[in-house]
Amino acid sequence: MLVLQRIKAALRGFAYKLSELSRRRKIELFQEVFEARPDKKVLWIGAAFSPRSLLIERLLPLSYDYPEAIVFADIDVDGLVRAKGWFPNSNIVCCDARALPFKDKAIDIVFSNAVIEHVGAWSEQQEFATEVMRVAKGWFVATPNLCFPFEFHYRLPFIHWLPHRLQVFVKKYVGGRYPRGKVANVHLLTPRQMSRLFPGSEIALVRITILPESIVAYRKDEG
Repeated sequence: MLVLQRIKAALRGFAYKLSELSRRRKIELFQEVFEARPDKKVLWIGAAFSPRSLLIERLLPLSYDYPEAIVFADIDVDGLVRAKGWFPNSNIVCCDARALPFKDKAIDIVFSNAVIEHVGAWSEQQEFATEVMRVAKGWFVATPNLCFPFEFHYRLPFIHWLPHRLQVFVKKYVGGRYPRGKVANVHLLTPRQMSRLFPGSEIALVRITILPESIVAYRKDEG
């Protein structure tokens, strides 16, 4: 039992550290691609903060030169209120990312990290991508790489490569980030799928280890 607890702790620490480094690298890439200007409106999709908000959740507004230009958007009202507490000068919008309440090209840049895999299956992901490309002149959409052998939602290796029924079976006996028996509603994507969802975008593979753990589809804002 003690050995199992140590393994779980090691996996949890590995997942957090890799997630932090990966998110920092994505923020660096975002800064390389997009010029920060006070007149550019940035829509951050998936901006809700958890009750125990970690530093890595706040990297975008902390690193952006004009955080007051960022609009915080999420479906979680409570999480948005917590975000507003951290950044009182920000604007918050509660909405479904598949039906954004903005006019065409009203946003200069959409930033989204680790959201598209949560909106549903392929058809819902298409709705998400269509809305991002409709409202924004430029976008930066990041998601975990299905091809990476470690699954960050479960904090377990290889499980995301198994058929759904086998995932359910494994989860009966293994905890990870989610309790035993609970399977996350996550639909991970490959680089090719991201390219199909965001045609005309650059596809970047973010690598902290030997293999790229994240995929980014981005397009520079016009002007």
